[in-house]
Amino acid sequence: MTKRRLSVNIDHVATLRNARGGLTPDPYEAACRVVRLGAYSVTMHLREDRRHVRDDDLARVADDPNILLNFEMAATVEMIGKLADLKPHAACLVPEQRAERTTERGLIASGDGALGEAVAEGNRLGVQMSLFVDAGREGPDLAKRLGAEAVEFHTGPLCDALAECRFADAQHHYDDLVMACAYASKLGLEVHAGHGLDAYSARLMKKIPQIREMSIGFALMADAMLYGLDHAVTRMLDAVA
Repeated sequence: MTKRRLSVNIDHVATLRNARGGLTPDPYEAACRVVRLGAYSVTMHLREDRRHVRDDDLARVADDPNILLNFEMAATVEMIGKLADLKPHAACLVPEQRAERTTERGLIASGDGALGEAVAEGNRLGVQMSLFVDAGREGPDLAKRLGAEAVEFHTGPLCDALAECRFADAQHHYDDLVMACAYASKLGLEVHAGHGLDAYSARLMKKIPQIREMSIGFALMADAMLYGLDHAVTRMLDAVA
């Protein structure tokens, strides 16, 4: 059986720091700790408004040879420049709207070529490029056309349906995800999953054989607030692997 990888999103360590101001809790310290505990990589989303992590947080993590950084980024001129500066292990292109509380949907094809430029720059740098997409064929087709190596399927609709006990909707979203993962894999793309996942839904993802990596942040950090970071990471590793 393929062992799946866990990428821990540490944005909300920065959320807590920023709520009070000051230097703690330190996202870099959190990154070091989750990797020591067994996480494959650390995910960080540098938003235009810097509401979570900031530029110096990314730089410290990217400079540490013991940490694999997955850089979540919008396909903007500024962030493509950051991609070149950071040279992370991986980067995931995500849609971004200033008014949203969290990422609300997967990418859709646009006519301005920005996605293609971002993927091309990442490929030039040797970065594993992925696209954050909704379950279906359109996202994998777009990723393949642009030359990305992977897709990360948006699991938010499934996780929301589970949390709200809308089980018929959850089954529908799960079936869509199963078909989308199989299709993406057939195209030769590596398959990732993320957004809204917790220990329960991560175990559901394990039933989909094509999924190689899961990105989990908020649920893990919520557990860490109550039970400690070590417990939260260990519990999620058990759910994912």
